[in-house]
Amino acid sequence: YWDIALLDVLGRVGVVSEYSKYGSGAYIGERLKLIIDREGNPSQIPLAELTKYANDSFLKIIETAEDFYLRDGFFELVAKLRELGKTIVLATNTDKYVAEKMMVMLGIDKIFDYVVTGDMVSRRKPNPEIYNSIAKHFGVANGQCLVFEDSMPGIE
Repeated sequence: YWDIALLDVLGRVGVVSEYSKYGSGAYIGERLKLIIDREGNPSQIPLAELTKYANDSFLKIIETAEDFYLRDGFFELVAKLRELGKTIVLATNTDKYVAEKMMVMLGIDKIFDYVVTGDMVSRRKPNPEIYNSIAKHFGVANGQCLVFEDSMPGIE
């Protein structure tokens, strides 16, 4: 759905681009910056405003999407981790207001012990700052953390 939101923004600014070659899986603001840097921005709309528009477009899309759901086994995994006394943290490149709305929509807004979003760190994934900030918050070494990742920038 991020690609659909990206196309929506590109149409708004009048940019025709082979958008898929620009950071697929990366934070939407970074993808927009890459495209605008290479293709131009005839609208002269600031990047921050375009990013907000893309985020809002994404939220509108998922509000009615029938296939926006959690992967099978998510709640069972959370239950097992709780049973083992583990802390559960969300680290996402997504901006806070988008992540919060997504969590509410999915019914997982009360699951995480701690949440760090991309706009809470100075450098987003694949930079490890988001993970380092979590380890520091809990006073543990990075090697003591188990990460489940769903995007290439996070895996990198």
